[in-house]
Amino acid sequence: MTLRLTCVVGLAMGLFPCLHAAAQPAAPNDRTGGILVSDTTLDAIYLVRDTDGDGVADSTTVFFDASNASGLGAAAGSVFSIFQAADRTVYIADGDTDTVYALRDNNADGDANDPGEARVWFGTGAANHAGLVMLVPNGLSGRAGDLGAIYICNAGVGSAPDDAVYRTIDLNGDGDANDEGEATLWFNAWANVPNSSPFEICFVGDAAYMADLRGGDPDAILRLRDADTSGAVEAGEFGEFLLDGAFGAACDMSSVTDGVDLYVHNLSGTQTVYRLRDVNMSGAIDAAAEVTVVWDESALPPGAVVQTSFALAHGPVSPVRTMAVSSHGTAAQDAIVLLRDLDGNGDFFGAGETTALVTGVAADGVFPENIRAMAFYAPTCRADFDRNGVRDVPDIFAFLTAWFSNDPAAFEFGGEPGVPAIFAFLTEWFAGCE
Repeated sequence: MTLRLTCVVGLAMGLFPCLHAAAQPAAPNDRTGGILVSDTTLDAIYLVRDTDGDGVADSTTVFFDASNASGLGAAAGSVFSIFQAADRTVYIADGDTDTVYALRDNNADGDANDPGEARVWFGTGAANHAGLVMLVPNGLSGRAGDLGAIYICNAGVGSAPDDAVYRTIDLNGDGDANDEGEATLWFNAWANVPNSSPFEICFVGDAAYMADLRGGDPDAILRLRDADTSGAVEAGEFGEFLLDGAFGAACDMSSVTDGVDLYVHNLSGTQTVYRLRDVNMSGAIDAAAEVTVVWDESALPPGAVVQTSFALAHGPVSPVRTMAVSSHGTAAQDAIVLLRDLDGNGDFFGAGETTALVTGVAADGVFPENIRAMAFYAPTCRADFDRNGVRDVPDIFAFLTAWFSNDPAAFEFGGEPGVPAIFAFLTEWFAGCE
């Protein structure tokens, strides 16, 4: 109840508490709005959609770029990671500006380029009160049970070897995590992992799984768990979940989950997706039976080709488990491959289960050019007024509180102040969400 009331008051005051109230990952089955894709050549995030369900994209639109009306300029030049929270806020980690941004399509028009739909979440060095350095923000995630917290993987560089995972949270409701006490060093990879170079991170329960490309040492998926709830992962609370090559599986930049199992794939060579399932709950992949190849490029449809892959994404798990694999190379190899387990057997080798969602073209400046990050998208529902990821009765009370406080957000319904806004909101609320 305290959190709910905070959200209502925050909306009336024009603050942001509700935007971070559900920073746990968007539920897999809510991710039905297409795929968010960052292109580091075109300096934009695109929303790719297959609206007729044939496995081939029929809509590609700009979701966020330098034309944004929030005054952030070129905030999507090198987006290395995309994460969406249950409240529909999309967090992006940009390597050009060394900043994590928070985006939300408040008016549900399919982009986050409108006024007030994008803001800085966390900046590097002097931009944040703790002075934490973030020069290569390679990974982002939230965690169920840790409401509001966004975890950021940073890869160090020679002049600033801060290989780390930071925990960030907006405590004062101003919409960012740059203030006192809002950012902490959750895992010091530089001090604990020789040659560490953190990339993607995700959570299953309270354990984090971080892809670490460890220089001259074998790449690995590290398992991190703050067992004593001290606020940091310390000695004895981390270890190797999977070493590159163990039981035939690859460790590269990816580490994604459906909430139960972990999925990884290889950066180069024969593109392959592996499912990792810790059957004996040992905290590590220690038996061949715990690794399953669920897809490789032998399943590509005729004419489709792939090359280097920087991104793997997991979408809905029912009624059809869906994943996506990116590819970068020649024009024909700039692609997104869509995987759908149509027969429900746990892999994507069946007839029609692999399609070329997007294929590149020879012309320069046309999407896709260089795909770096992907995330299946859960569309915004305007009826979810308190922005907790669920359309329920408290949304009505949150709306009415905002309406009586003359909050402009309430008057987006119906287009003008007054009683008609109430009827317009209730019409959308009863219509439900996608």
